Amino acid sequence: MCFFFPLRGQNVSLDIKVDGDVLVYEVENGTPYYLMLFYTGEMNPGGGSYCLVNYEYGNSRRSDFLEADKRAIRIEPGEKYIRKFDISEYMNYKVIDISATAAMAVKDESGRTKPLKLRKSISF
Repeated sequence: MCFFFPLRGQNVSLDIKVDGDVLVYEVENGTPYYLMLFYTGEMNPGGGSYCLVNYEYGNSRRSDFLEADKRAIRIEPGEKYIRKFDISEYMNYKVIDISATAAMAVKDESGRTKPLKLRKSISF
């Protein structure tokens, strides 16, 4: 599921895909303004951007967070932010799904900064 935030016909999008042993996380800024993508931090667990891998390990289900190495990333108008995660260690298990969240600050048509969260998931 992916949500779009309309800004005078422009949008911000989130996409994730698995290419072999690599998870590709991509945020595209289709607005006329830069946006700030924020990652989960110790002061704000669960409030930022991340990918979550859910998999079976033996008789139990486990979840692991994959995060970026920076706390905030500026994405210019018309640009894409692409982050690749090596998920080869999970390929030895039964991956159930991978979900992604993009938490950011964007400007609306009046120039006010507003929070935006996008989510997307892939089931296996």
